[in-house]
Amino acid sequence: MRALVLLLLPAFAAAQPSEPAPASSPAPASEPPPKPAAQGPPPEVTLTCTPEPVKVGEPLVCTLTAVHRQDQSVAVPVPPGATELEADAENPAAAQPNGDGRLKTMRRFRLVQMEPKDLRVPAFDVVWTDAAGGEGNVPVEGRKVPVKVLTATVPDAKFRTYREPGEDADGFWRAQGPVPYVKTNWPLIIGLIVLGAAAVGFGVAWLVRRWLERRRRVEAPWVDPRPAHVIALEQLAKLEAERLPEQSLNKEYYFRLSEIVREYLERRYRFGAREMTSDEIRHALAMERGLPDHARLAIEDFLLETDLVKFAGFAPSAASIGAVARSARGLIELTRVPDEPELVEKSA
Repeated sequence: MRALVLLLLPAFAAAQPSEPAPASSPAPASEPPPKPAAQGPPPEVTLTCTPEPVKVGEPLVCTLTAVHRQDQSVAVPVPPGATELEADAENPAAAQPNGDGRLKTMRRFRLVQMEPKDLRVPAFDVVWTDAAGGEGNVPVEGRKVPVKVLTATVPDAKFRTYREPGEDADGFWRAQGPVPYVKTNWPLIIGLIVLGAAAVGFGVAWLVRRWLERRRRVEAPWVDPRPAHVIALEQLAKLEAERLPEQSLNKEYYFRLSEIVREYLERRYRFGAREMTSDEIRHALAMERGLPDHARLAIEDFLLETDLVKFAGFAPSAASIGAVARSARGLIELTRVPDEPELVEKSA
């Protein structure tokens, strides 16, 4: 019997179904690489909601506008709890020209508050993509919109009414109490009127005085009546008497010499030469029709020579100093007003 069992064991083992091999676990899916950050200025995003405050049960319509460049695309999501409105003239489905070379993408959605508490517009992000495929986010802050509760929303609202005193005069006066007796304080009222009139009179007098003071003529400063060339030649003589070049004060000498000539031009041709640059003086002299060309060239050469020492740090020689002094006298003589001929009385 034992031998028979030993013979049947191999056949019984072969008849048993073999266990399937464990299946290999699937390889984890590779995550897509993150997109690069978007380059360039982000879109300008604005959110407006109307009406504010909103009534209970009244839809709050919000418009989100994103102004962006033409090579950018904008994805405007709808906040949680909001319903997007269908596209129309005020809510185009595609981006529209903004009028300044950029595009404008708009989305309109609405929220409804059915409870008498503030309506909250949740915050969300606007995703924008540049031409290279980079992505960026523009956060849109949430806001709280107050909700206005109307009496009409309350069923069977009852309004308070007040009866006239005639219907229940005794009860009315008992509830109000005695009416206080008011005595008019006439002395106080008259005193306040007098003080007010005095204040008004003082103010009017002060304004009139100010107006009269402004109308007074201000004494004009003294003006030398002598001709411009006489004053300039006298100033040149005083400057030469100081002998500034002999004291190595060449720059100060050129500054004062330039001021004398500019003051002469201002007196002679009636324009603010002392406050002008050399180029502005040349332009002003170009408008003087009576100025000869050789005189204009002499003035331009003088201005150029003095500017080199005053502003360019040029160190003049003794010959240059003498030449510029002669140039100043020469241009004054060239442009001076001719002397009036003396009137000689004829003997009878």
